[in-house]
Amino acid sequence: CTVDAKGGIPNPADVVDISCAFIPRGSGIASISLLCGVVGMLIGVFWAFFAFSTRKSPMMRSSQPLFCVLFAFFMGMVNITSILETGEHTDGACMLREVAFHIFFTLGFGAILCKIYRVVAIFSNIKLKKIVVRDIDLLGNMAKLVLVDAIILVAWSVIDPPLATIETETVKGISFEQIVCKSDNGSFSMLAYVYKIVILLFGMNMAYRSRNFNHFAESKELGTAIYCVVLLSVVAAVAFAFMEYQGQVIIRALISLLATVTSLSAFFIPKFMKRNMSPEEYRIAVSNSTGANTGTSTGQHTSTSSHGGDSEKEELINDLKQEIENLKAELQQTKA
Repeated sequence: CTVDAKGGIPNPADVVDISCAFIPRGSGIASISLLCGVVGMLIGVFWAFFAFSTRKSPMMRSSQPLFCVLFAFFMGMVNITSILETGEHTDGACMLREVAFHIFFTLGFGAILCKIYRVVAIFSNIKLKKIVVRDIDLLGNMAKLVLVDAIILVAWSVIDPPLATIETETVKGISFEQIVCKSDNGSFSMLAYVYKIVILLFGMNMAYRSRNFNHFAESKELGTAIYCVVLLSVVAAVAFAFMEYQGQVIIRALISLLATVTSLSAFFIPKFMKRNMSPEEYRIAVSNSTGANTGTSTGQHTSTSSHGGDSEKEELINDLKQEIENLKAELQQTKA
């Protein structure tokens, strides 16, 4: 890492610019990474507090407030990795960064996966069987997702942990030593990220399957949040392939912040706009929203014939009545 000489004297012309293999505290890159990390965490905490404080409102009671809080909080905590990336590499820091990123990402994305899984399970019930998806069941699913991560990370830390390793590099005939985080074998790192790809693909599948649930207002919010995280993850993966360590740190910090902002905004801003609605106002707003969505999806039929539009409305009403009965049965079993 080259630094201009003190006293305003420029470096000699033959000074070789060497890219640091770590992020020095106090450097410009460290400041950007730290700022992104703090802002991302604060945004997550803000929306988690919003979900918790409005948990008894009509808008939030129908939205599984527990998982809203978990989604917001842990998506914010993903940004702590941007803070941990600053400073010299040590054996503890190398492993801690990996643990923080993988665990918090799985918890944050896992929370929204559980929410959309519940939507798909209930509204894909073609055979009209009684389906009960309780919060405790979804928490169990989240625990299973994190358990896989924990097994990979524990095995990684015991068998082949990333350690602060001295490497000798040569640039323009000049040899120098740098400390990098490195494992003897990259298999566990690859396995951990392949698992993230599997989780993202599962999320995309759930979002795609819920695309036509126009009568459930939250399905689009969930789908949009998932697509934001998936798209930005792809951008980060492509950018990583063409950058050195410092560039990768900047990209991870920016992408983590953008993923937090976009996914939480897509999910929570519509709820924030309805936070002060009475139960009746909220029911009417949801009814108008779902009615507009349904009208858009079936517009080519309703514009053709008024009789066809009436029959479609009757069919939709019957479907909704049946779904209400299913939800009532679920509620009774939950109370029991």
